[in-house]
Amino acid sequence: MNVEFSVPPLRKGHRLDIVDTSVYWFEMEHPYEKVPNFLTIFNNFVVENNWHKFIKPGSTVIDIGGHSGDTAVPMQYLSRGVVLSAEPNPRIKQHLDFNCNVNTHLGKFVTAPEAVTTVDTEALEIYDHNNDLCNGGTIDPTWSPELQERMRNMSGKHITVQGLTLQHLCEKYLTPEEIANISFIKTDTEGHDVSILESSREFIDSLRPVIFTEWFFAYGPAENKKLFDV
Repeated sequence: MNVEFSVPPLRKGHRLDIVDTSVYWFEMEHPYEKVPNFLTIFNNFVVENNWHKFIKPGSTVIDIGGHSGDTAVPMQYLSRGVVLSAEPNPRIKQHLDFNCNVNTHLGKFVTAPEAVTTVDTEALEIYDHNNDLCNGGTIDPTWSPELQERMRNMSGKHITVQGLTLQHLCEKYLTPEEIANISFIKTDTEGHDVSILESSREFIDSLRPVIFTEWFFAYGPAENKKLFDV
C-alpha cells in the first residue's frame, strides 16, 4: 500500500476481508491503549449493536468522539457515503486521520479537530482519565457536584481545544445536501453526551437520525435519569 501522508506511532495493523472489500485499522502505540481485536470491535458495532440496520447506504454519518477511528471505519463500511468524525485530542486525532486515510476506498471521510459543545468556544478544557491523554473529556457543569469532583480527581493531564455546536460543526464541514442526508449520529464524549444532545435538539429534530450514545460509567442516579429524559 502506498502511503502519502504522515504515519503516527502504530502498534499493530488489522485487515478484514468482508464480502466485497477490505477494511483496515491500525492500533495506536500508546501505553494506555487497550483494545480488543478489530474483528471484535467491528462485530460489536456492526452486528451486536445493529448498526447494519440503522446506517443507511449512501448516507452521512456523524461520529462525535472519533478517537482512533475504531467507530468511523465500521460506519463507513456500512454507509459508503460520508463520515464526519470529530476528535479534539491532537495526540489521538493523528491516528483517526491515518485510519480514515487508509480506508478512502470505502467512501468520503471528514475529520474535525473541534470538540462538539453546547456553545461555540475558543477555549474548552479536556481532561484525561489519568491515562496520558489516551481518553477523556470535559467536566460538564450540569453534572452533580459529586460527579464533577470525582472526575477532577481522576484527571492527570488536560489540553485546551476549540469547540463547536453540532449544527455549526456540520455546517463547517458538510454541504447542505450532506447534512440533509444524515441518518445516524454516534456520540461518545465521556459523559458530556447528554448536554450535546439536549443543546442540539432543534437540529436533530429537523433531521430525525438514529442516535447511538454512550452511557457513561461514572454517572450517578441524577445523570442516569437525565440521559433517559433527554
